[in-house]
Amino acid sequence: MYSIVRLFFLFITLAVTGLTFLTNQQHNRTYLTLVFVLTGVTLAVFLLLNILERREAEKAEKEKKHRSRTPASRPPSPRNGSSTKGSSPADSSSLRKEQKSGLTWGGGNIHASNATRGTRRKFLGK
Repeated sequence: MYSIVRLFFLFITLAVTGLTFLTNQQHNRTYLTLVFVLTGVTLAVFLLLNILERREAEKAEKEKKHRSRTPASRPPSPRNGSSTKGSSPADSSSLRKEQKSGLTWGGGNIHASNATRGTRRKFLGK
Protein backbone atom coordinates (compact mmCIF):
# COMPACT_ATOMS: atom_id res chain seq x y z
CA MET A 1 0.00 0.00 0.00
CA TYR A 2 2.73 2.45 0.96
CA SER A 3 4.73 1.72 -2.16
CA ILE A 4 1.75 2.63 -4.35
CA VAL A 5 1.43 6.01 -2.61
CA ARG A 6 5.17 6.61 -3.03
CA LEU A 7 5.05 5.73 -6.71
CA PHE A 8 2.05 8.01 -7.24
CA PHE A 9 3.79 11.02 -5.70
CA LEU A 10 7.02 10.24 -7.52
CA PHE A 11 5.21 9.90 -10.85
CA ILE A 12 3.28 13.18 -10.40
CA THR A 13 6.47 15.04 -9.44
CA LEU A 14 8.45 13.64 -12.35
CA ALA A 15 5.60 14.30 -14.80
CA VAL A 16 5.21 17.95 -13.76
CA THR A 17 9.00 18.46 -13.80
CA GLY A 18 9.29 16.84 -17.22
CA LEU A 19 6.46 18.92 -18.65
CA THR A 20 8.00 22.06 -17.20
CA PHE A 21 11.31 21.45 -18.98
CA LEU A 22 9.70 20.13 -22.21
CA THR A 23 7.53 23.21 -22.57
CA ASN A 24 10.50 25.45 -21.76
CA GLN A 25 8.79 26.90 -18.66
CA GLN A 26 11.76 26.48 -16.29
CA HIS A 27 12.09 30.29 -16.00
CA ASN A 28 8.43 30.77 -15.10
CA ARG A 29 8.03 31.32 -11.32
CA THR A 30 4.69 29.52 -11.09
CA TYR A 31 6.00 26.30 -12.60
CA LEU A 32 9.22 26.38 -10.57
CA THR A 33 7.23 26.91 -7.36
CA LEU A 34 4.97 24.01 -8.31
CA VAL A 35 7.99 21.75 -8.96
CA PHE A 36 9.62 22.69 -5.63
CA VAL A 37 6.39 22.20 -3.68
CA LEU A 38 5.76 18.82 -5.31
CA THR A 39 9.36 17.77 -4.62
CA GLY A 40 9.03 18.79 -0.96
CA VAL A 41 5.71 17.02 -0.57
CA THR A 42 7.10 13.89 -2.21
CA LEU A 43 10.11 13.86 0.13
CA ALA A 44 7.85 14.41 3.16
CA VAL A 45 5.59 11.55 2.08
CA PHE A 46 8.60 9.27 1.63
CA LEU A 47 9.85 10.17 5.12
CA LEU A 48 6.49 9.68 6.81
CA LEU A 49 5.80 6.39 5.08
CA ASN A 50 9.26 5.08 6.00
CA ILE A 51 8.59 5.93 9.65
CA LEU A 52 5.21 4.19 9.53
CA GLU A 53 6.69 1.09 7.89
CA ARG A 54 9.44 0.90 10.50
CA ARG A 55 6.91 1.13 13.34
CA GLU A 56 4.80 -1.61 11.82
CA ALA A 57 7.85 -3.83 11.32
CA GLU A 58 8.94 -3.33 14.95
CA LYS A 59 5.42 -4.09 16.14
CA ALA A 60 5.28 -7.27 14.05
CA GLU A 61 8.70 -8.35 15.33
CA LYS A 62 7.60 -7.75 18.92
CA GLU A 63 4.46 -9.83 18.39
CA LYS A 64 6.53 -12.58 16.77
CA LYS A 65 8.87 -12.67 19.78
CA HIS A 66 5.90 -12.75 22.13
CA ARG A 67 4.29 -15.64 20.24
CA SER A 68 7.51 -17.64 20.07
CA ARG A 69 7.96 -17.45 23.83
CA THR A 70 6.48 -20.58 25.37
CA PRO A 71 6.09 -21.54 29.04
CA ALA A 72 8.43 -24.50 28.52
CA SER A 73 11.26 -22.23 27.43
CA ARG A 74 11.07 -20.12 30.58
CA PRO A 75 13.32 -21.20 33.45
CA PRO A 76 11.39 -22.38 36.51
CA SER A 77 11.34 -19.81 39.29
CA PRO A 78 11.73 -20.93 42.90
CA ARG A 79 8.76 -20.26 45.15
CA ASN A 80 9.37 -18.26 48.30
CA GLY A 81 13.11 -18.95 48.18
CA SER A 82 12.68 -22.72 48.47
CA SER A 83 13.68 -25.29 45.90
CA THR A 84 11.19 -26.55 43.34
CA LYS A 85 9.88 -30.11 43.19
CA GLY A 86 12.03 -31.00 40.20
CA SER A 87 15.32 -29.78 41.68
CA SER A 88 18.34 -32.02 41.80
CA PRO A 89 19.81 -33.38 45.09
CA ALA A 90 22.85 -31.13 44.68
CA ASP A 91 20.61 -28.06 44.73
CA SER A 92 18.76 -29.19 47.85
CA SER A 93 22.01 -29.91 49.74
CA SER A 94 23.26 -26.40 49.05
CA LEU A 95 19.97 -25.03 50.36
CA ARG A 96 20.28 -27.02 53.57
CA LYS A 97 23.68 -25.47 54.27
CA GLU A 98 22.23 -22.00 53.97
CA GLN A 99 19.46 -22.57 56.51
CA LYS A 100 19.44 -20.23 59.45
CA SER A 101 19.43 -21.59 62.96
CA GLY A 102 16.25 -21.30 64.94
CA LEU A 103 12.82 -22.77 64.90
CA THR A 104 12.17 -24.79 61.73
CA TRP A 105 8.60 -24.78 60.60
CA GLY A 106 7.23 -27.70 58.65
CA GLY A 107 5.79 -27.36 55.21
CA GLY A 108 2.75 -28.95 53.68
CA ASN A 109 0.63 -30.98 56.11
CA ILE A 110 2.87 -30.51 59.16
CA HIS A 111 1.25 -28.37 61.83
CA ALA A 112 3.18 -25.59 63.51
CA SER A 113 2.72 -27.23 66.90
CA ASN A 114 4.88 -30.18 65.74
CA ALA A 115 7.85 -27.95 64.80
CA THR A 116 10.89 -28.24 67.06
CA ARG A 117 14.25 -26.57 67.21
CA GLY A 118 17.26 -28.21 65.56
CA THR A 119 15.41 -30.87 63.58
CA ARG A 120 14.92 -31.17 59.88
CA ARG A 121 11.57 -31.13 58.17
CA LYS A 122 9.68 -34.39 58.03
CA PHE A 123 6.65 -35.28 55.98
CA LEU A 124 3.70 -35.75 58.32
CA GLY A 125 6.13 -35.57 61.20
CA LYS A 126 4.72 -37.61 64.11
